[in-house]
Amino acid sequence: MQTNLRRIAVVDDDAFMVKIMTMMITRIGMFEVTGFADSRSALEAITAEGAGFDTVILDLNMPDIDGFEFFRSLAQARSHCALILCSGETDSLLRSAADIAQAQGLRVVGNLPKPPRIEVMTELLERAGTGVAPMTPVRRAIAASDLLAAVAAGEIYCLYGPVVEARSGSLVVAGATVRWGHAQEGVLVPDAFMQVADNAGMSALLTREVLEMAFAQQARWRAQGLELILSVPAAGQALGESDFPDFAADCAARHGVPPASVLVRLDEASVAALEPAFGEAIARLRLRKFNLTLDEFGAHGMPLGVLRDVLFQSIRIAPSLVAGAHATAIAGSLLHGCIDIAHRIGAQATVTGVTDRADWEFCRKTGVDRLEGPFIAEPMAGDALAAWEHGWQSRVWTEELTPRLPPRALRPQDT
Repeated sequence: MQTNLRRIAVVDDDAFMVKIMTMMITRIGMFEVTGFADSRSALEAITAEGAGFDTVILDLNMPDIDGFEFFRSLAQARSHCALILCSGETDSLLRSAADIAQAQGLRVVGNLPKPPRIEVMTELLERAGTGVAPMTPVRRAIAASDLLAAVAAGEIYCLYGPVVEARSGSLVVAGATVRWGHAQEGVLVPDAFMQVADNAGMSALLTREVLEMAFAQQARWRAQGLELILSVPAAGQALGESDFPDFAADCAARHGVPPASVLVRLDEASVAALEPAFGEAIARLRLRKFNLTLDEFGAHGMPLGVLRDVLFQSIRIAPSLVAGAHATAIAGSLLHGCIDIAHRIGAQATVTGVTDRADWEFCRKTGVDRLEGPFIAEPMAGDALAAWEHGWQSRVWTEELTPRLPPRALRPQDT
């Protein structure tokens, strides 16, 4: 066996598809390829010490361990394999999957449609060998006109981060977050373009686009019987527009979404600089029965007096206050203090940025109401949430993330 060949793993629960891709890669040459029709066996082999796999061609929809669980395990094993996603799923789900994998430090070089074509396979394998994914080139400056064209072209979309109840682990909230599927630059997160939007006065436009998409998604969930609270971001510029509360109410009505099932997320910086127009918009949103959540609490030193003036139903505590909270007494005390403030003003406390089991256990013991972060799941396409919830419920049980309750028939009757 030649030792200088790049090692490729093909992982797909369809044995015939594994055979086809293995033959295709062998025909291309220059690679040593191993096929796996069982995702668990594949994961063990790929993450084994000294395995030396260079690239993994991965199906998303597999039994036992699906693609998203595969990502998490590869990230935990600190794998340096390049990923090629080979799936018949929708473009939005593939885009979401790539985003989630990259957020965990993995390198996604592209998607291989089914049935695979040898010319596309060749290009992706060559790209994987460069050590640079197509989504990580040096980016040119983004102009406001680019962003406006992206809105018109439908390149702006939402992912949804699951937020679970701390006591039971039940899914209760889906938090919308915006992404830009840029044709050349790949998937862009808000940090890459929101400042451009702010400078160009386009943040309000983006907020309205997000509300339209998120309310439409919530309507689809409700039609499927998935009753969730929807959390949506609202930029400060949107709050400065006098008709924004009316737009939000009309948008909710068009999609059949009760405003009481929506948490309008206000970032701490906007609320800290509360202007008369902002205050009026916030009050009118409450008048229309929308709920309010304060985002990134504790990150920017917001004057606590604002909490007296604005009635928040929920407070999302910044990830920076969660990091290391279980390891040091001071960090833990700060987190406890933020949770206590939330409860004292009658708000739900959500801890964001839960990255591992230690964060999970510690935060649950603090008396927090809800938990969110990579340990639970990265943001995903809205249509993937129902399937994720099923897998999450199994995980809560098998990993004993919450105290196990006896079967319903053995529990004392509620009185």
